[in-house]
Amino acid sequence: MSGSGDSAAQTSRDSNSVQDLPSKYEKLAAEYAKIKAQAIVLKKAVVEEQKQNGDLKQTIRTQEQSLRKNEQEMESLAFRNQQLAKRVTILQDDLEQEKKAVKKGDNYLMGF
Repeated sequence: MSGSGDSAAQTSRDSNSVQDLPSKYEKLAAEYAKIKAQAIVLKKAVVEEQKQNGDLKQTIRTQEQSLRKNEQEMESLAFRNQQLAKRVTILQDDLEQEKKAVKKGDNYLMGF
């Protein structure tokens, strides 16, 4: 007898399952639509991030190129500055020697 009771309970569960299918389908469809909308938003965000990433990479390349150019110019100016400093030192030494020569010449002339 308990077997026929189980059978009735099973039939009742089966009919509940069949009745629940449309609501389950609606829930599933709603969840799918929600996830699909999120996927679209996420795809747009990924595209925007990729574009921003590309823009930043280009900015980095431009700034690195500018940095290399400025470093080369700085090296060139430092080298030229070094050359000019040596030239100034030589000219100062020459001037000092001429001053000494003039002093000796004046002393020589004063002796007469």
